[in-house]
Amino acid sequence: MINYFSKYKFIFYLCNLILIILYLFPGSLLGWFLYNDLSLQPQITPDFIISTNHLYAYIVLSVIGFFNFPKK
Repeated sequence: MINYFSKYKFIFYLCNLILIILYLFPGSLLGWFLYNDLSLQPQITPDFIISTNHLYAYIVLSVIGFFNFPKK
């Protein structure tokens, strides 16, 4: 039986849920928490060709998913 509620799979699904909430909210929730302004978007590093915030988020999510689902 597949254990859907293991510790690491829960982290993977939680990261997915957090990303969905952050991307579907109109404005910037992180900007609201950090700067008290919904129009400001926090930047980790300057953008080059693509948004580096997206790059970092999906690299972390991909690594977590890769280690949680090695046989799929």
